[in-house]
Amino acid sequence: MPFQTNGGIRFFQFDSFRGRVKHAFLARLGGVSPAPWRSLNLGGTVGDEPQRVQENRRLAFSTLGLDLVSLFDVWQVHGVEVAIADTPRRLDTPRQRADAILSNSPSVTLLMRFADCVPVLLFDPIHAVIGMVHAGWMGTVNGTLRAALNAMQERYGSQPGALYSGIGPSIGPDTTMRSDRMLPRRSRPGSVLSPRNASRHAPGGSISTSGRPTATGSSRQGYVRSKSPDCALPAIPTTGFRTAPNMAAPEGSAR
Repeated sequence: MPFQTNGGIRFFQFDSFRGRVKHAFLARLGGVSPAPWRSLNLGGTVGDEPQRVQENRRLAFSTLGLDLVSLFDVWQVHGVEVAIADTPRRLDTPRQRADAILSNSPSVTLLMRFADCVPVLLFDPIHAVIGMVHAGWMGTVNGTLRAALNAMQERYGSQPGALYSGIGPSIGPDTTMRSDRMLPRRSRPGSVLSPRNASRHAPGGSISTSGRPTATGSSRQGYVRSKSPDCALPAIPTTGFRTAPNMAAPEGSAR
């Protein structure tokens, strides 16, 4: 996944998504917020000034050639609820509580914020549907990814085996407190996108990864990726980047 810089903003993109759907994992560089939010803070609930957060979002969207009025975001609550974004969210309306968003509207850009949790991007090239999943440890155990895929299938007719998918940056195993609470009991003891240019065609090749990660409480990306066979997804590639301890690593994803 190439690293890019545009106007001081750093972001990452999957090669498999490029040219098919606009997307980015945004780093924390190139924004207007001072310490301790330095600098591209997209979160409005961490004490930063709302005007700075709004400007950071505008800068992020502009970097991808998107208009901020296309924004649809949610109140992420570490659950399994799925939001359907048919139109952008009006700024004077409350955010829906959800940890996955789906859309097939060219007028919508999905935005979610990530710190330690795992971002998962989904793209159905046949039905031009995009999806973004906030996979915290609790949501992963309870089936947030499965809920998103079920909703894609029921609402749009998407088939998991035909999807492009990718796992974005999250906290690394060496900075995560080890805990078997992340795993179901049966596993013991043994993680910006827009459909406006989404092309309607079948995937040109399969997405694969080498090996199967060990599902341990200290490997969030590995555990999320290990769930892909259960969801009938092709093996999900990862970015290879972490959000900690490297503070320049991505914390937000716009799609």
